[in-house]
Amino acid sequence: MVDKNSESTRAAPVVTVATDGSDVFRVVTTNVIEEVSQVHCYDETLEHIADRHPEFENFLPALEHAVHDTIADPTHVFGSNTIQHASGFRFASTRHTKGNNHLIVAVKIIEGTSALLKTAYFTGNVNGEALYQVSTVSDHD
Repeated sequence: MVDKNSESTRAAPVVTVATDGSDVFRVVTTNVIEEVSQVHCYDETLEHIADRHPEFENFLPALEHAVHDTIADPTHVFGSNTIQHASGFRFASTRHTKGNNHLIVAVKIIEGTSALLKTAYFTGNVNGEALYQVSTVSDHD
């Protein structure tokens, strides 16, 4: 597992706009695990998340920022814990919370190190192999 110190200065997510024919999407750059270097985020997926998860209702702009920030600068990354989602990863952020639950952003590899945003949700429990975590100063005491 990669363990990085959280004392570094946090930068805004690097987000660019791209197209694949008629669809426009945002590409969020990440460098915390070698398996994923960028995640494609389609507006339709964010709208679907907002429609299917009542905790995001009426918060689409905030949801988009939280998803992009969690991908670019997660506090944890977990590998899939099922064969069905073997090419998937879950980026987690304890900085984006609802109650005691933190934001999880699920992505799936589509080609090489490019992934696709699948869903986002809040939970207090994440299973799977921890591939990355930001350490705190107290972790090193």
